Amino acid sequence: MNDIKVSVICTAYNHEKFIEKSLKSVLSQKTNFDFEIIVHDDASDDGTADIIMNYYNRFPDKIVPIIQKENQYSKGINVFSTYIVPKAKGKYIAFLECDDFWCDDSKLQKQYDYMEKNLNCSMCVHNTYKYNLMNDNKQLFNNWDNVHILTKEDVFMGWNVHFSAYFLRKNTRVYVKEFEKYWCGDFVILCWFFYQGEIVCLPEVMSVYNYNNTQGMTYTYYMRDKKIQIDRENERIEFLKKYDALTQGKYRKIIRKRVQKTDFYNKLYESELLLSDKKNKNKIKLLLKEIKGNPYYSSFLKGFSNKKRIYVKFKTSSYASLWIAFKLKRLIQIWKSQRN
Repeated sequence: MNDIKVSVICTAYNHEKFIEKSLKSVLSQKTNFDFEIIVHDDASDDGTADIIMNYYNRFPDKIVPIIQKENQYSKGINVFSTYIVPKAKGKYIAFLECDDFWCDDSKLQKQYDYMEKNLNCSMCVHNTYKYNLMNDNKQLFNNWDNVHILTKEDVFMGWNVHFSAYFLRKNTRVYVKEFEKYWCGDFVILCWFFYQGEIVCLPEVMSVYNYNNTQGMTYTYYMRDKKIQIDRENERIEFLKKYDALTQGKYRKIIRKRVQKTDFYNKLYESELLLSDKKNKNKIKLLLKEIKGNPYYSSFLKGFSNKKRIYVKFKTSSYASLWIAFKLKRLIQIWKSQRN
């Protein structure tokens, strides 16, 4: 293989239904440079690893397989910094989880060309479709019609770009040792590279994020359990505080705002979790008081229509209101599932 310019990092876990489409979308890239595809399987218990090895046998000059015998994510090991990035030979790194895919065969070329011409750019991203596998709903991550330089609000407060769009310089330290343990790796990378230089979003839609994959790592270890969600989001707060210290308070105001937002949602989730036991009534009342006292509460309400705003205010007004709202939500979910 000639001089490799881009290392495409693909991660897989129980992606048997999706991985062929994902790998084909990378292999179909039309470039005037060489690139490699590093495919990491985290001990899938379906046929994912077999598919990876089949593609390696067909494209040994392109694909670099890493097949784990034991799941590393569940052990808290950062597979990117431990196993994958050290193998990457490219000047640039692109990412793709194997239940997602790229939908533009010139994606790598466009991002490579932009980064080569704009040395102040630490990361180049693009727009992505978020496709809900449960209801076939599709929506864009952002509505930026032109080349857009991400702002502090874009990076810290929203979710405007997806991991499948990341294209970054390898000579920038990709992972900071202090940040490796945190689960929110895409957010960590975005924040870190924002500190290193400009993050630029191209307006083209060049990837598809398959949301609600019930076999995926995120859903298996995160989405199904509210308690785990709360613990994980508390880790995000811990990361933000360490990041604030490392960057010497450069983004302190917006970080404080993001911490308030995360804490707001965590207390809302926790209050709903505690509803299963009436002994928690006083604790729930205290949580609701803290929710309404959170500076993010008023800006949270502003983001809704009048109807939704009234519902949220009712839900957080008292223990009884929260209980009624929670039970009503469960009944609606049951009704919808029966209709389907």
